[in-house]
Amino acid sequence: MADFKRFYERYWSAEAPPEHDPHAAERRQRLRKCLVDVRPGVAVLDYGCGHGEGVDFLANLGFTAEGVDLADGAITKARAKYPSLSFHTFADWAPVTYDVCVCFEVIEHVLDPRALLETLRGLIKPSGYLALSTPYHGLAKNVAIALHGFEQHFDVEGSHIRFFTDQSLVQLLTTCRFRVLRIQHFGRVPLLQANTFVWAQRD
Repeated sequence: MADFKRFYERYWSAEAPPEHDPHAAERRQRLRKCLVDVRPGVAVLDYGCGHGEGVDFLANLGFTAEGVDLADGAITKARAKYPSLSFHTFADWAPVTYDVCVCFEVIEHVLDPRALLETLRGLIKPSGYLALSTPYHGLAKNVAIALHGFEQHFDVEGSHIRFFTDQSLVQLLTTCRFRVLRIQHFGRVPLLQANTFVWAQRD
């Protein structure tokens, strides 16, 4: 765990997403559309909040939003940039339960994605929602990657260590007792999209 934390301290000390993620705005707009039917003011957690832009977005929509991240450096930057909002490191966080958890561009970084989803399920109130995103990997894109850029895409020193098709992601969410309500792809061109967005509900 200590080595993992050090890796992401270095990751967030650089110009890491979501600040410089070209798909962040589209991802948040898809989230906004899903949140239309969620009661204003309810508690929303951004799990893996990075520099805090997502928490600011949620707060501006009228939700009681807070963020948590493994990297102390990310939280330091988030608190400096958004001093009126609530951010936590895992060390200073006292988790409660939330109506919605947002977990964007995290699951591809973790060694045990099932453990992550089980943790998130425990943080979500019964019938609450999970918004999740991860890089898209469909058949045509996977073939294109295999033919052009395999070594770069699957960089052995890169931060992405898990790669999900729709089938594998839905299967894992179902195993962890989430019901997938919506799955969408966006960014770049059809069949070679950049991102997968999932809106799911826990039982």
